[in-house]
Amino acid sequence: MKFKLLSSQLVLCTFLPPKDMRRPNVECGKFSAPLCYSDVCTAPESVNKTIKVFVKRFPASDPETATNIWISGRNFQTMEHIAYMLHYELNETVNVYLMDARGSGKSTVFDCGMTTNDPSFDYSIDPAQVESCAFDLESKFGDPAAFSPTSAAHDLFNLISKLSNGANTFVYDTGYFTSDPSDKSFEMLYNLIVFSELWERPTPSMAELRKRFTDSVAGGGIYTGVPAYCAFSKEQSKVCDKYNFGKYEAREIIYKRDRYWNASITIPSQASVLVLSSKMDISAPYKYTKRLFESLTGTNKELITFETGSGATLFSTHPQLRFQSADTCGLKIIASYIFMGGVLDKLDKSCMDEMPTFEMIPSDFNEANFTNKLN
Repeated sequence: MKFKLLSSQLVLCTFLPPKDMRRPNVECGKFSAPLCYSDVCTAPESVNKTIKVFVKRFPASDPETATNIWISGRNFQTMEHIAYMLHYELNETVNVYLMDARGSGKSTVFDCGMTTNDPSFDYSIDPAQVESCAFDLESKFGDPAAFSPTSAAHDLFNLISKLSNGANTFVYDTGYFTSDPSDKSFEMLYNLIVFSELWERPTPSMAELRKRFTDSVAGGGIYTGVPAYCAFSKEQSKVCDKYNFGKYEAREIIYKRDRYWNASITIPSQASVLVLSSKMDISAPYKYTKRLFESLTGTNKELITFETGSGATLFSTHPQLRFQSADTCGLKIIASYIFMGGVLDKLDKSCMDEMPTFEMIPSDFNEANFTNKLN
């Protein structure tokens, strides 16, 4: 099945820019896509074999010849802000596209209406409701692999091909399944991917995961998710057997790991890779970013590391610690990378020389003096 735009063309839609900044023209559209790609899963006869994928575009002043940028990964509000900043920094000479990942946002949502908290486990998903949810999701979609990162990557590939104007294309990615905690439409998709792709098998106990958490410098308290994992996965293990969750007849709400799981990537001959990282990133520690970078097969790659700033290097790499400017070093480097057509030897990294050294600033000073916070 081919991708198909559900309207005759992309149509004008709304976007609220940061305060005191110009409102750009923005276009939106929905595409029909196959629920299951042939190398991922097979859709049952009883389900709708197509889904909808939502796309938003910030068009260039000359969209027919402009370079194309596709932004994927984080929640749509963050992606929109990234799109606007790149579009603005490059003087509207690029087409910037956003895609709501299948399963979330304005695309077909992977959801069953289960949002009740269970105070017994201090977790956003009530494990006792997973059984009814599993029956609902199986009746609507069949194999949950239809909502895996591999399926979303197929969407992105097809959309790039469908909407290409023949110019260079860049993909800016910040982490596929990260989302704003308030975005409830993403919650089921988040759990599906985390439990399928990342969770240790067989699962450690809640006590063991809690100990790992308290023994670490920083991290998230995922130990509370053990009951939900057992309910989603139907895992038969020492830990899960003590819960009554996961004993239902419907398909489990996880999918089998495919050939791309934990596999290294070969950089295509016509492509280059730029990775930005910060040594102050507690969510994606630098040592793991370096390991990921080293696993990329090929030489046309570069890792740029900041001494300050958080994981969101596009927003956090301010040239002054005591003044939060929208014109960050990370933004300048990415804009240079795109402007130079991805040629790493021509990358302008001069702003790195202007970056401040690490400095501990008391929080009360921040609150009293950081009066120019970005919107």
